[in-house]
Amino acid sequence: MTKRLEGQTIFVTGAGAGIGLGILKALVSEGAVAYGLDFMPEAVATIREAGGRPITVDVTNAVAFVQAINDVRGQSGRLDGLVNNAGQTLTQPFLEADIALWDRLWQVNQRPVLVGAQAAARIMVADGRKGAIVNVASVHAAASDLSYEGYAGTKGPCWR
Repeated sequence: MTKRLEGQTIFVTGAGAGIGLGILKALVSEGAVAYGLDFMPEAVATIREAGGRPITVDVTNAVAFVQAINDVRGQSGRLDGLVNNAGQTLTQPFLEADIALWDRLWQVNQRPVLVGAQAAARIMVADGRKGAIVNVASVHAAASDLSYEGYAGTKGPCWR
């Protein structure tokens, strides 16, 4: 039986735990060559055990993040997808939240989505390959909890 993603190369950020690890496992089970990126060196073993190929990079380092995506293309000869999952939950009551918190949330939860999507799309266009870019959002964007407003603002999809 052919698996739906057989032979496809897909890059997953925040793949060392939680939702990202679950996504990585699902991709591997469907036959994808899944590269799992996480900034925690301890995540390497977890990603490898799940069948993924680990990469240790902090998505807030845009140059290193783009290089990691380009390296995946160089190693595998292709890039078929990117899952922008990495995120950080930092909370402070809204009236007490400071710019440092908002800057950190932007650096982790928003900027890498744009940087990663652009890098992956450039590869796919240059290779003439159709692919998929998936940006993981949070339910907090639609119904935030106390102290989650900064997080909600950086992990929300465009609701229509």
